[in-house]
Amino acid sequence: MARLNAPEERRRGLSLATRLFLVGAALLVVTIGSAIAFASWRASRIAEEKIRADLQTVPAIWEGYRDSQAGAKRGQMRSLAEEPGTKALLAEAGATPETFRDTGAEFAENLGASTVFFFDAQGVLIARSDQPAGEQAGRDFSEVAWVRDPLAHLAESSAYILELRTGRLLSLVASAPVVQGMGEEIRLNGVIAA
Repeated sequence: MARLNAPEERRRGLSLATRLFLVGAALLVVTIGSAIAFASWRASRIAEEKIRADLQTVPAIWEGYRDSQAGAKRGQMRSLAEEPGTKALLAEAGATPETFRDTGAEFAENLGASTVFFFDAQGVLIARSDQPAGEQAGRDFSEVAWVRDPLAHLAESSAYILELRTGRLLSLVASAPVVQGMGEEIRLNGVIAA
């Protein structure tokens, strides 16, 4: 058997030590990489579950916000409909389209609304504040829910409408019946909406 000389033995020994070191380093990298990948996957899964759970509450939050806004606007319209000036305006047979338009513009400014509508007791448009006097007057709105409900039930109503005329704009419209008298003598004069 031939014996290797010392430098050759050292080279083989170093190469074996180097190989063992590289195998150990590779195992360490694979172990750490696997641990990091598992931890990332688990954290991502937990985050997704938390986000899903949080998002399930969003519809309820939105519904509460929507209802509070609509309720506040219906209250504003009820208050405006109960004003003596509003009652007199809708009860007056000889009011001009200009009077309705100017009054509507003033109401719109005070309410922070883009438009105020006046309807007669049948749901026909008398005037609107965002159009010239008499524009679209006579248009029947009696089948539109936010006009129909105040006419039929003598109660406030509201709805969200998509306006396409000025671009795509979602608006909240609220309305209230304008009545005179009480009890058996109650008389519907029309509907005001904003």
